[in-house]
Amino acid sequence: MADGVLNPDKMDRPLHKSFLLSTYMYDPVPNRGTNEAYELREKFSSARATLLKLSKDDPDAAVKFAETHQRELVYSKVANGIMEQYEKTRAYKKYLQSKAAADGMTSEQREEQMAAIRKIENEIGLQVRVLRTEIEKVPGLR
Repeated sequence: MADGVLNPDKMDRPLHKSFLLSTYMYDPVPNRGTNEAYELREKFSSARATLLKLSKDDPDAAVKFAETHQRELVYSKVANGIMEQYEKTRAYKKYLQSKAAADGMTSEQREEQMAAIRKIENEIGLQVRVLRTEIEKVPGLR
């Protein structure tokens, strides 16, 4: 409200950027895919860790475990692959913000690359959401 009074030409400002509301609200979009990917990896990492432990101790039990928990292991592998993609984009972002990139590229080229990285991160976030909807369809995995 105060922002609307002070800046009448900027009435379309999102609520999470409004005066006094910003302390109670957060921007829901930027890292949602990353957070969901971390949650998925955490959810299915225990099945993978159990399989690795059993494979060292008792291979027969590991085979039985893999047969009964096949879906969790597949989802674990997919979640780990998504996290690897995020790590690569983070590393490239870090490079683009470094002095080496500043010396080798113009600022326009770096901005174009950052926009491409953001687009890739959005696509990865969509992959995470598709995976979550697939998981929600399977009874017993929620």
